[in-house]
Amino acid sequence: MRLLDRVLDRYRVQGYYEGMASGAAVLMTTSIDNRREFSAQNLVLAAQQAYNTNGVVFAVILVRQMLLAEATFKLRNKVDKSLYGTEDLRILEYPWPNATAGELWARMEQDVSIDGNAYIWKAADDRLVRLPPREVSIISQEVTGPSGRYREVIGYDWDPSTTGGLMRGEDAQFFTVDEVAHWSPYPDPLANFRGMSWLTPVTREVLADSGMTQYKNEYLDHGTPVIAVKYQQKLRPETVDAVIERLWAKYGGTGNAFKPLIIDQGADPTLGAGLNDLDFANVQGAGAERICSAGGVDPIVIGLRGAARTPGQAYADALRRFADLTARPLWRSGCASLQKLVPNIPPRGVELWYDTSDIAALQAAETERAQVTQVNAAAILVLRQAQATFDSAVSAVTSGDLSQLVFDPAAPLGGQKAGSPAGGGQVLTNPQTPAYKTPQPDSFPTPGTSPSGSAKNPSMNGAGRG
Repeated sequence: MRLLDRVLDRYRVQGYYEGMASGAAVLMTTSIDNRREFSAQNLVLAAQQAYNTNGVVFAVILVRQMLLAEATFKLRNKVDKSLYGTEDLRILEYPWPNATAGELWARMEQDVSIDGNAYIWKAADDRLVRLPPREVSIISQEVTGPSGRYREVIGYDWDPSTTGGLMRGEDAQFFTVDEVAHWSPYPDPLANFRGMSWLTPVTREVLADSGMTQYKNEYLDHGTPVIAVKYQQKLRPETVDAVIERLWAKYGGTGNAFKPLIIDQGADPTLGAGLNDLDFANVQGAGAERICSAGGVDPIVIGLRGAARTPGQAYADALRRFADLTARPLWRSGCASLQKLVPNIPPRGVELWYDTSDIAALQAAETERAQVTQVNAAAILVLRQAQATFDSAVSAVTSGDLSQLVFDPAAPLGGQKAGSPAGGGQVLTNPQTPAYKTPQPDSFPTPGTSPSGSAKNPSMNGAGRG
């Protein structure tokens, strides 16, 4: 029997099986009612236990929480990509008493990592409520359209008295799609609308890491183990099998490791080298790296390889990969889910977005983006001096497609302002708002103002920024 199988034997006895690692366990928890989708309870319990007892899992989720919680909510103009704040964002900045936007992000990330889903209910105009994912069922119905039949979500059923199933408690409440923001960044391939925890594919790795930790603790408590027993005389095959079965029954598995071994006369026990036999550090480190990979966090970021032994540039590169490939997609999808809860957002031209300019860990990336902006501004200036229209110059530079350039022979040369006399004198005119920044009636609200604004409790976004 392989050593890894022995390490995992204790968890198999407690009810773990292969389906939990592949996600197939979801099939065991799916009801015959295809109108309802609820969390796979056995997988959620396994992820919850890993979060509470496994240091690597906790560290990965903690790093994800801390970085996501640093971002602030803004509104973004889809045309010029400018960010600004309004009083309407207050419901996300202070979602419930004694909570801030950072706690909202942290709670949503915790639910997504453990359950795969996060549900935020808008209970009042100034109050959000987190719904425990294990208590929520997604309700859908079959709709017949012009081209065929399909399923669509019609609401969410919150039942605090159960953890998913067909029996509905007396305290259950039903919410429409407009009342609840459902965030599921990792779709479950075995469901239509439900998300999946990133821990599901690495459940075996988590159990193996916990088993290795327990083995190490047993070694520290009891010392070097006995790995073999030799007899001077030759034993019959059935005797050998009987000895092996008795030894395994009494001393096999991590739970029985290092128990005193009583041997017969003529037996010669062989002592192992303990943790060196396992190549312990490399074996456990490989499992930890697989867990970090599933969580989208480089091991360097959570300090598994040692900050003192990690070159500064390697850490910066790892942090940037984490921000670009994990945090930013989560911010983007999270904002898209929460947008329905913010009042007075126009249906076109504006979207809920995130602002990372104040995050110290991402300042290097912000500096690089500022340098790119400076280069783009210089390129636009050169194109304008070549008599390209401003709108076409901006489009060509931002898209990298020079075919979008439109030249106007009547445009002023050398950056000369329209209306200036040939001798270089200045003509005073009323300032005009460029057409490309003129807010449309139903698309772009004026930054810093809102019909629902309040002067008593100003929002951190109330001042507005371009």
